[in-house]
This record gives sequence, C-alpha cells and structure tokens, in this order.
Amino acid sequence: MTEPSSKRWEGVPFAEAMSSCLQEHGWDSKANDDGSFDTEVRPEQAEPYEHDRKACAEETGYADDPEPLSREQLAAWYGELLVTAECVRGLGYDIEEAPSVQVFIDQFEGGELDGLWGPYPNGISATAFEQLESECPQPGADDTPAQSF
Repeated sequence: MTEPSSKRWEGVPFAEAMSSCLQEHGWDSKANDDGSFDTEVRPEQAEPYEHDRKACAEETGYADDPEPLSREQLAAWYGELLVTAECVRGLGYDIEEAPSVQVFIDQFEGGELDGLWGPYPNGISATAFEQLESECPQPGADDTPAQSF
C-alpha cells in the first residue's frame, strides 16, 4: 500500500532511507533523530553528490515533492518555534525577534527559506549548536514533514 506523500515524507523513515541509500553510494551520511540527515560533502563533490542524492530520492520513492504545509500547520509550527526560542533565550542566548505569524507564513509560502526566522542564534560553532539543540530541540520533528536536506 502506498502512503500519502504527506505521511511518506515525515521524519525519521525518510532520513533513514536517504542516508542508507547515500551510504550505499559511498557517502558518509547519517540520519538524525529530528528526521533530517547529514552528509559529508566537500565543495568539489557537489555535482556527484547531487546526482547521487537525486538517484537515492528515486530509489527510495522520495523523488516527488512533499505536500506543502497548510497555513494551519505553518501557524502551529511557528508557535512551536516560539517555544523553542524562549528555551534558547532562557539559556542566555540573544536571538532575533520573531516576525509576526503572518509574515512568517508569507515568507515560507513564498519560498524565502534562506531568510526564514528560526529560534537559534547565528554564528555559533557546530558543537555549541549541537549542545543547544539537545537542550532546546527543533520543534515538530515528529509531525512536520521534512522540508530540507
């Protein structure tokens, strides 16, 4: 039975399928508990990696785009991001103030993901980020479809 794409793209099964396939293609890739996956890619490997990533998306059945999040789902996710931001601030980090929920939704729907507000500070080391994320986890990992790789 084929699951609807909104269910197929959720969390850890997606990450595990993609990272496993990339490993089979020779990449150092690992699935994360939040439903994302990390792959070691040097700049000169970008083209072969993208080829293999697309091949793995085909091989694992994740080649089609996930269903877009509804405005209600985006608003709920935004609320969870605000909770995470308060956790981060409680640990003494200074982070940018959140835009209004409407601005956040409009930016997300408009594809302005590079400048999308998030609850974590910029410019911290990977180690500091990992520690911070463990104390103030990314929201929606269990119920928000994976949107980026």
